[in-house]
Amino acid sequence: MSLVLIESFEALNDIADKYVIENTGVKLENSIVRTGSQSLECGANDYCKFPIPDSATGVIGFGFYVGGATTQSYIAMFSETSLEQVSVEMDASNRLTVERGSTLLATSEKNLVFGKWYFIEIKWSIANSIAADSFIVRVNGEEWINLDATTDTQSRATDTMNMVSLEGAVGTCYFDDLYILDLTGPAPTNDFLGDCRVVCLDPDGNGSTNEFVGSDVDSTDNYLHVDETSPDEDTSYVESSTVGHEDLYTVDNLAVTPDTIFGVQTQAVVKKDDAGARTGKLLARVGGTTYEGAAFSPSEGAYLNVMELWELNPDDSAAWEEADVNGAEFGIKVES
Repeated sequence: MSLVLIESFEALNDIADKYVIENTGVKLENSIVRTGSQSLECGANDYCKFPIPDSATGVIGFGFYVGGATTQSYIAMFSETSLEQVSVEMDASNRLTVERGSTLLATSEKNLVFGKWYFIEIKWSIANSIAADSFIVRVNGEEWINLDATTDTQSRATDTMNMVSLEGAVGTCYFDDLYILDLTGPAPTNDFLGDCRVVCLDPDGNGSTNEFVGSDVDSTDNYLHVDETSPDEDTSYVESSTVGHEDLYTVDNLAVTPDTIFGVQTQAVVKKDDAGARTGKLLARVGGTTYEGAAFSPSEGAYLNVMELWELNPDDSAAWEEADVNGAEFGIKVES
């Protein structure tokens, strides 16, 4: 495993439906976007938390846009639970800084410009004495900060961290096309990925199996009940209480041919409306074979966002290619 999370900020009505936020200034925005129809907006001292597995090292990349004049402000905070280890910030001159608590560790020579999208990537290392080239900040592929070997980036008793927070400034900041990886896997997803786009593909047709029942009380054209980019909850849906039932859908083709596809993440919004425990699985059907993700357990009466990250094509354990994605089907199964 290398990829931990990819996020387009599409397929959401409220960012709080999927992630933990602090303050009401964290919201989805549809007028200032980098890819697709929505981005993440964070105002002053507003932040969105992205949990990750315990890790002392990793890389995060995201589109970043500064909306206007700012003061010293966080951009990304690396934390052990809610306790800060180290952070990347922006000073009053829009230069990037790396700070451990109140200790300034480095400042970039260059500065960001208002009203422009950048792609920022941060390779982090949490330790009392880091190795050379292990904490680097890049902007549009150019190295802006590289902390010296032996720099102390650890504020807490241990060198682990399990949360990255994206934060806003006085002038409001916007984020899009997020990826996080943990450096544990093979190339290419064990280092900077470079400028990336996270594209949302909606269902556009029935797949090879349609065993759920739509909100129109039949199993015809089930994809029409799950093809909206922003979920409409009880307005249209598919459902089944039969163990083993599957519903599969074709999805939109990629609009452009990518140089590399680093992973495919399936997502569903699910709810249980009966008594007793239920489990489901997300599905990917490639090359005529259906592959199952990890089991999930929805709560009764409340919607849950569930995701399955397929870093490699499960059909051949190789990197995804455009034809693989365009020809695949994705869906859901009642596991128990």
